[in-house]
Amino acid sequence: MTALAPAPEITMFAGLVGRPLQPFVDWIDTERPDITHIDEVNLDEGEEPTPCDELPAGTKKIVIYYTVDANGVDTIEQIPYTVQC
Repeated sequence: MTALAPAPEITMFAGLVGRPLQPFVDWIDTERPDITHIDEVNLDEGEEPTPCDELPAGTKKIVIYYTVDANGVDTIEQIPYTVQC
């Protein structure tokens, strides 16, 4: 029987949907030095997150899906989450 690879460690940041993107990114920059790649994914542009195989081994990334609202504010659209690559 083949052993299964361990599931990646994922942390989710609930309660941010509908909030502005930039204050959360600023918080990550100052409070989470363990996160080495911030993947801001613009849903309006059809962007996709950066695949782990395109990042250095050991990268801990956060994926934040956002859209731009009618006032031009980048707004979080899905629960952000971290992945250890």
